Amino acid sequence: MRWRFFRTWLVLSALWVGWQVYLNDGPQTYAALWRLGSYEINYQDGTSLVVNLFKGGEIKSRTEISNELLAWLQKHRPDIDDADREAVSGGILNDLLDKHEIAVVSARGGWWLTFAPPLALLGLGLCVSWLVRGFRPRAGTG
Repeated sequence: MRWRFFRTWLVLSALWVGWQVYLNDGPQTYAALWRLGSYEINYQDGTSLVVNLFKGGEIKSRTEISNELLAWLQKHRPDIDDADREAVSGGILNDLLDKHEIAVVSARGGWWLTFAPPLALLGLGLCVSWLVRGFRPRAGTG
């Protein structure tokens, strides 16, 4: 590999990665793939609940998350009946899972858009370099 190409590729890749991180609202977009999916729910009376969607590296079941939400609602909304509490809990759970899915999709897209073009350019440059050499290995390598 010619060092001039490699240095040029390295500078262009660094500029590309920096530009993409800037466009994707900073590093927090990329962290969604390994972040622990904690979401805070603020209620109108000022109380809040932090729901962690993961336990031991795996996403909790809908039942586990729903039970946490129901217990919190039981404590803070004793005035509503069980059916209404379950409906509210289900709505909150769906919103949390939707938020998490959007964050994961955004992070995956950010990673691909940030690192795939520089790697493709490197591959293309290596292929062109090979073509320019005339399909021959470098002298002294065989």
